[in-house]
Amino acid sequence: MNSRTLAHSLCAMVVATAYASLAAAATPEADLILDHGAIHTPSGVVSAIAIKNGVIIAIGDEAAVDAHKGQKTRVMDLHGDAVLPGLHDMHVHPMGAGLAKLACNFPQGSSPAVVRAAVQRCAAKHAPGEWITGGQWDSCALSSPNSQISSGATSSVELTLTAYC
Repeated sequence: MNSRTLAHSLCAMVVATAYASLAAAATPEADLILDHGAIHTPSGVVSAIAIKNGVIIAIGDEAAVDAHKGQKTRVMDLHGDAVLPGLHDMHVHPMGAGLAKLACNFPQGSSPAVVRAAVQRCAAKHAPGEWITGGQWDSCALSSPNSQISSGATSSVELTLTAYC
């Protein structure tokens, strides 16, 4: 082998090694692969998903995700079970949300006139002596909200409003 052939061979090896490194970096190894499932996405349902450090790195069918499978990848067969990837707030208060829909509400930061008008509309729907609950008036934005809101708003019902600041 002459020096020219040796130089070409070494150069080819360097390029091949660099290409292999780039290819490996472009296909990160997943920490977790979920396959054979029903993974719901905005584009439809797919069967597999690859995750690395809590971030989805590939989604599609098993073939699309297999490129991310490494020696340390944990693979879970979902056996058709559903996955709903995304940000989900599981701390909810359905009872409070339902009761709020029945209350006398108005946008937070409303002026005293807007709050007073909302209270008057709510009072018209209640019998004398009944309690009206509601709120979201902004106590920080109003200097003396109680008198500004209740003055002339209602005289036939009892009123309690929640303040947010």
